Amino acid sequence: MPLKLLSLFALGVWAEPGLKARRLSNWQAVEEFHRLQHIATKEIQLVAAGLGTAERRQAAEDAASARLAEVGDANLDQLWSSLRTSQGLVALSTNHLQLTAAITALQKEAPKVSQKNILLQKRSLLQEDLVQVLFQSLGVEKDFYKEQNSELKRLWHLKDNSLLWGIELVSLPELSSVCSLHQQLHVGEYWSKLSRATEAAHVDATALYLADQVDKYLQSVISSLEGTSCDVHEPPDVWRRGVEELSNFRRYTQKSAFVLLELVWAFTSGDDPDVIKGFELSLSNTVRESTRSLQQCLKGSPQEMIPPPPTQELVNSLTLLLHEWEALEEMLSLKVQYQDFSVDKIADFLTKISTDIEHLENEIGEGYLVSVDLDNLKQPYMATRQVTFLYELAVQAMWLSLGDTAVNRTDRFEHVVHNWEDSHTALLQGGVAAASTLPLPATTNFCSLSAMATAHQDFDSFRETFIQLYSAKDTLNLLKDSAVNEASNPSLAEAFAAFKDAWTSFRTTDELRSHDLLIAYHHANPSAFGSKHNLDYAEGPEDYHQVHKVYHKLYRSILQERNYDDIFFLDLEGNCIYSVYKEVDFSTNFAQNGAGLWKDSGLGAAFTAALQAPSQIHVVDWQAYGPSNGELASFIATGIFRGDELLGVFCIRLPPASQPVSLAETEKKMSIAKASMTEAADTYLLTGPTCTKSVPESAWELALQRLTRLSYLTLRLQTEFTLDEYYSQLWLDKAAAGNAAQKASLARTADSQVAQALLAFKNAFQAYRPTDEERLLSLQIKYILTNDNPPGEKAKLDYAEGNEAYHAVHKMYHPTYRALLQSEHYYDIFFFDPDGNCIYSVSKEPDFATNFAAQGSGEWKDSGLGDAYRAALQNPTSVNYIDWRPYGPSDGAPASFLSIAVHSSAGDLIGVLATQLPPNLLPRNSSLLLETGIAEVKELLWKFRYGSLSEGIHTPATQPIADALPSEGMWQEFAAALQAGDGSLVRQRGDALVAQIARLEPLLVAGAATYAPAVSGAKISLAGEQLALLQRLTGEAVNAASSDSVAIVTADIATFEANLQVLTSGSASRRLATQTISATDSVKGLSLLSKAEEAWTSFKAQMEDFLSLTPNEQRLKEVIDLSDNAIAAMGNVHEYFSTATRTTTLMPVEVLTPVPFTGIWAAGRTFLVAVKLAEALINEDQVILPGYELKHDIFDDQCDGGKGSDIVVSKKVAKDSYVGVAGMGCNSVCEQVSTLAVSLKLPFLSFDCSAERFSDEAAFPFLARLGTKTSGFAQAMQGLKDLHGWSDVFLVSGDASVYQEEANRYKASLQGMGLRVTYLSALESAWQEIHNLMATIKEATKAKHRILLVLGTETFFRKLICASLTAQLQQGIVWISAGTWRQQWWQRSDMSTSFQRQWLTEAAHSLQLKAAFRDFTTAWKNFRPLVNDTRSTLISLYATDQKDALVHVEGPEAYHEAHVQWHPLYRSLLFEKEYYDIFFFNLDGDLIYSTFKESDFGTNFALNGTGPWKDSGLGEAFRAALASPDAVSYVDWKPYGPSANADAAFFSIGVRDVKEELVGVYAIQLPPSFEKSVEELHPQCSLEAISAAYEGAINVAGLGKAAEADMEKPLDCFKGHSPRSLLTLLDRHLARGFPEGDAATQVEDPYNDVKAQAVDGACALALTVQHILQQGYTMYQVQHPDAALFGKITDYLHTKLDFQGVSGRVTFQGNDRLNPLVVQQVQQGSLVEVGLIDGDLQLTDQLTDAAWVPEAPAKVEYMWVVQVGVLVTVILCPCIAGIWLGRRILKRAGQSTPANPVNQQ
Repeated sequence: MPLKLLSLFALGVWAEPGLKARRLSNWQAVEEFHRLQHIATKEIQLVAAGLGTAERRQAAEDAASARLAEVGDANLDQLWSSLRTSQGLVALSTNHLQLTAAITALQKEAPKVSQKNILLQKRSLLQEDLVQVLFQSLGVEKDFYKEQNSELKRLWHLKDNSLLWGIELVSLPELSSVCSLHQQLHVGEYWSKLSRATEAAHVDATALYLADQVDKYLQSVISSLEGTSCDVHEPPDVWRRGVEELSNFRRYTQKSAFVLLELVWAFTSGDDPDVIKGFELSLSNTVRESTRSLQQCLKGSPQEMIPPPPTQELVNSLTLLLHEWEALEEMLSLKVQYQDFSVDKIADFLTKISTDIEHLENEIGEGYLVSVDLDNLKQPYMATRQVTFLYELAVQAMWLSLGDTAVNRTDRFEHVVHNWEDSHTALLQGGVAAASTLPLPATTNFCSLSAMATAHQDFDSFRETFIQLYSAKDTLNLLKDSAVNEASNPSLAEAFAAFKDAWTSFRTTDELRSHDLLIAYHHANPSAFGSKHNLDYAEGPEDYHQVHKVYHKLYRSILQERNYDDIFFLDLEGNCIYSVYKEVDFSTNFAQNGAGLWKDSGLGAAFTAALQAPSQIHVVDWQAYGPSNGELASFIATGIFRGDELLGVFCIRLPPASQPVSLAETEKKMSIAKASMTEAADTYLLTGPTCTKSVPESAWELALQRLTRLSYLTLRLQTEFTLDEYYSQLWLDKAAAGNAAQKASLARTADSQVAQALLAFKNAFQAYRPTDEERLLSLQIKYILTNDNPPGEKAKLDYAEGNEAYHAVHKMYHPTYRALLQSEHYYDIFFFDPDGNCIYSVSKEPDFATNFAAQGSGEWKDSGLGDAYRAALQNPTSVNYIDWRPYGPSDGAPASFLSIAVHSSAGDLIGVLATQLPPNLLPRNSSLLLETGIAEVKELLWKFRYGSLSEGIHTPATQPIADALPSEGMWQEFAAALQAGDGSLVRQRGDALVAQIARLEPLLVAGAATYAPAVSGAKISLAGEQLALLQRLTGEAVNAASSDSVAIVTADIATFEANLQVLTSGSASRRLATQTISATDSVKGLSLLSKAEEAWTSFKAQMEDFLSLTPNEQRLKEVIDLSDNAIAAMGNVHEYFSTATRTTTLMPVEVLTPVPFTGIWAAGRTFLVAVKLAEALINEDQVILPGYELKHDIFDDQCDGGKGSDIVVSKKVAKDSYVGVAGMGCNSVCEQVSTLAVSLKLPFLSFDCSAERFSDEAAFPFLARLGTKTSGFAQAMQGLKDLHGWSDVFLVSGDASVYQEEANRYKASLQGMGLRVTYLSALESAWQEIHNLMATIKEATKAKHRILLVLGTETFFRKLICASLTAQLQQGIVWISAGTWRQQWWQRSDMSTSFQRQWLTEAAHSLQLKAAFRDFTTAWKNFRPLVNDTRSTLISLYATDQKDALVHVEGPEAYHEAHVQWHPLYRSLLFEKEYYDIFFFNLDGDLIYSTFKESDFGTNFALNGTGPWKDSGLGEAFRAALASPDAVSYVDWKPYGPSANADAAFFSIGVRDVKEELVGVYAIQLPPSFEKSVEELHPQCSLEAISAAYEGAINVAGLGKAAEADMEKPLDCFKGHSPRSLLTLLDRHLARGFPEGDAATQVEDPYNDVKAQAVDGACALALTVQHILQQGYTMYQVQHPDAALFGKITDYLHTKLDFQGVSGRVTFQGNDRLNPLVVQQVQQGSLVEVGLIDGDLQLTDQLTDAAWVPEAPAKVEYMWVVQVGVLVTVILCPCIAGIWLGRRILKRAGQSTPANPVNQQ
């Protein structure tokens, strides 16, 4: 049966055999033919389907059954038989062609052309298309049908256009019904699909289905033409395409205007014809795109699925818009054709686009969206419309730029800017923009928020560029007029003449002038690059600096006021004798015949032009300018005249904003702004937060800084609301009355007594020191730094010690004015001399002794007190009031001042009296605070939701953060409650806001931890919480006072104090937690925390007192004042922590610094604190190395040259940016590292290393040392020998193999003085040798003085003294040594013991140990429910043969995780410190961790416990630490069972957590090699006995400090310090740690004689780097010097460096820094300076020999004396008797007595 279907086609043709001959008389006949053709073609389709698979054939047969009924009883089999042959197919084709031709002929004879006619033709073409494809697929005349099919598709397209747009010549209307247009859209949609489906000349079921759809919609169009109504429905994506195309059209129209103006610009500028042609082509294309886009919007586009409008009204509007546009297009075409580009003639075109077209576009676009009711398209549409505004702005700017001026012509430009901004705000916040009627939802998607912020930033840049485009002409004219006015000002000639004279006298040649002035004002200028103009004048005696001081401020202010980029004075020779900005062009020459580097630049051209025609204004166009790193620069120049005399040239550099903008640059800005706005529009189509957003570290920190204050700000608004209601006005009235009373008081005070006192202070101040700077330093040291009273109580000191008259005057008057301050409630009282010096103050804050003159250099001259001083000079007869503002010397607290001039009895001005008002008179206007607070929070929420990229504020970084930000609605509700005055709503909505913020902050902290780990998010958040806690406490007090409610503050107080401890000491968190809060270790940070704690203490006390009594207004005011102080102090802490990464972006200047922390000489800890203090002060001042941060990379060289040099090499390999190597105090380290430093090109500076051999420049050519060589020691010995008559010296040393060479030098020197020298040595470790050595000395010195010169270590020396006791030498030995030793080392244990104690103390205070203890304690506690199970299980798991090698044990318990984390660290520590074992105990005595895992692990050591080793030495150590947890306990050697019963000794100390609560005990087992200090080994050698034996000892060392005459001179490196003040500060840090409170850096026994040298070492290297940078080298070159630069650096260090240091004058001769030696003597247990060697030896009368006692003579045995005596008596008595008798006989005989024979002998 299916084969018969093909015959249906023939039947369709032959059913009307006379059809071809008929002529039709009406259109109905044509319709009938179409029907017949449709029937026949449909059957062809069915046949085609039937030629497929059996299933498809069956489907085709079923589908055709109805048609077969129409055929009748025709013999189908017979018909088919005749057609099944190839001839039959050809015949079929022929019949088909005959039918088609007949129908075509009939159509041509149709009575008219109509839309329906065309639609019917399209139905015929549809069927014909399928038949043609079918014959191609059957291979029947394939090429012919292919060609026919192409022609058919062309006809289809033509008929489509005719239908849509009509044919005016035949009166065919365009298709304009909304229903017809939408049905036609789908005709085109399915026709396109059908064409694609049959491209392969194949007809299948899909093609048949598509053909049916085409036909269906063709019939629908016909029906709509006949008046059938329809419902217009399209999918949302189709409507979106319509909205997009409307936006595209609007953009194209504005772009057409933009390109037109580019064409006009090019034409009027006379550009190349090819360029003009290019713009014409671009314009043609853009206009064509506009037309095409609008046509698609009106009629739809099936290819792009752009729909026609959704309503008939919009169709009509779009039709009108199209007609408008076509008229504009025609007008534009004519202008281009005839090049009619006059500005006036295109105004109509631009106006038409900007008004009529835009209005229609808006109406249509918004009507479109309302009609289809697609809210989700409103935001994309509005965002896309913003791009159109960009084009319109560009058009307006270019239009303005084509005129002669833009003045009074910018209204339309500003209107469009307003529309863009207003629409941007509506998009973000929601609502209706002024230029729209569409209500928009708020933007909440974080991707859209981010993209919109970027779009706004790019819009700002775009707008500024186009403003610059149209304003360039006006700006240039203004600048030219300004230059004319400036040049004609007589003061310019005066200033120029002064600079010229000063220039001439500055140096003898221009070359020298240029070189030295460029260094003084550019290279040596402490201001950063780009800020060199901030230097008012350079130091120096030359007139130039004074002239600069007088005029520079004036011309700097002119530059800033006029917005110049620079100002230049050039003399007639071309020398730039002055410039404001001090770039490298300053002081160079610009004459064309000169040698100046920049003479051929734009400035050189400007100078030359002005010199040739000085009375004219010359403009040099923009070109690259070398001194500004090649930036473009333009100059205006003219001559400077004095009368008719030409003095020189005045030149200004134009600001960058005046530079004309090129079209290329505007297009670039346009492209960027368009792209970012388009991207923003695209994000509104996202279904979720799917973008990738990168937020810089600084933005995370800024977000944390601002948003962690939100809770505080909200609580503050609640508090101020209540205060405003109840108390604010009352307090304002009281403050006003108090101010009036203070003024009256001051007026009374300024009497003759004040004049007398002020005059006395003035005279004493002038006589105190030669200069103001020395007076400042010395008086601040006396009355502030060394004043023992704490800050805030310095006024208690009546007078300082000293002979100067100032102290006597202070003693006389200070009690009077202190009493006056207290009685009148002043905060402070000040006396000023006429020069502005604060010669006296009561409170002695940092403003004391500083200068407040406007032209002076005082630090606080621009403060309120400076204003008060100057106001009194200007208005001397009245009391002057200076309003409240922050005042630095009072810790930045608000301060207000009163002042009045003081006159002598003769009426002469002698000074100024000023007072600082008490803080309680600060007006507290809660109404104003409420207003500003509301504005602050509103702005804060706006900026952090919507971004302010110019301020570095980004939109939320993640969607959760965006969602957690308090919504606009939530904030508005709270703000409305505040403004409505509803207290209950204020509390309710404020609390809700605080709760929302509490959800936000953890997200910020977690985000920062993930994406910006360098930002201390948790710490910033905690500081913000502190502010909120303070405000909450304040609010509780206010509520208690205003409503009698009971304040509950205990928990908040406890939380605040715990938080404060965490901020100071840090808080370790679990390994998997987001962030650890690190301890604060910076000087500034700890200082701020200390001030916050002080303010808190005062507030807390007042708060608790307030709440314990009946609240009243006065007490509440006191609470509020102290709360404000505490909040301000805590705010400073919060600000500091939350700006860390943004204020520590200084480039590091790193110095490799090996120092000896351990070893035979261990001054490393002293060096560490000194260096850290020095670098902190240098970095904070930012004077020597502005923009850089000095850092010392400090490590332990162990006083071992080999180890020191190994580490230097490894560190240099790891980092090649070190600028030098410094530190080193041990000679062996200096020797090896100095040699190594040469090959590494590292400048070398030692802090000590005083060996004689280092003076040899040939052997050590690049070594420089701050230690004083000890060659002067010989002078000391000579002086002591001569004074005390010494003849013999014992030279005693440690190991001779180490000290022999040094001993030989000493021996030769001593023998040269005539001393007999005996050299003895012993090994330090051989006690018996040392004992025997001292016994030998004893035997050799019976009844003689013992002079021992000792060479060796501290330990050896201590053993010698001990041996003198054990060998029973007479106390009173003259001990002599040279070099630097630990402070009072003879009263201390050996360094090995000290090291152990120090290491244990450091560990106990470390965050690492606190964290490890917390983890192990918690894990132990939770391991098993029963502690015995915990012990047994852990012992079985960990106490194995693996010992310390076991790291990981499998198991779910947290203990194993803790062990994996911490065990490797403590195992490493065990090896590093050479411990035998390390132990952690909990408070119950359980050994919860040990490193070595002997049998003691896991057992209990409590005395009342059952542990097997509780009575061991380790048990004693545990209990000792428990009893005295903050001290280091020692348990001596005795057998210890777990260590195979070997002797063991232990150190232990308590461990506290971050809250300072005791949590356990930390202990170590000493290694078997540990040697106890000598006093512990020998009972006779107690430290007291050693100290007594050492009394009178002599040591010779470098002085280590400035001479007394220089102790109060200003230091070059440390602003505001003298040697005395800095040493005082350093001593404080050595005692208290650096920063203060850091136990790990506290130095109990510093090496005092070298501590200042470390400070000066940091200064010396900083000054050296500064000098090299000032010579024009870069920091990179300093870090990577070639041989030449390395030579320059070392040459400067060795030969040119010269500064006042803490240790004295620092300058080098060769390798040596020359500094005096000091002779020290131990007197009453302390070192006393008894002599100085500075060229000559000067011994003082303090030197005493009282302690020097000779060795006792040999003892005599008295029995032997008696026996010998008896024998002698027996023998001699008769002889004596005989002699006596003989004498008598002789006497009688008159003879004399002979001489004594003994005497003769």
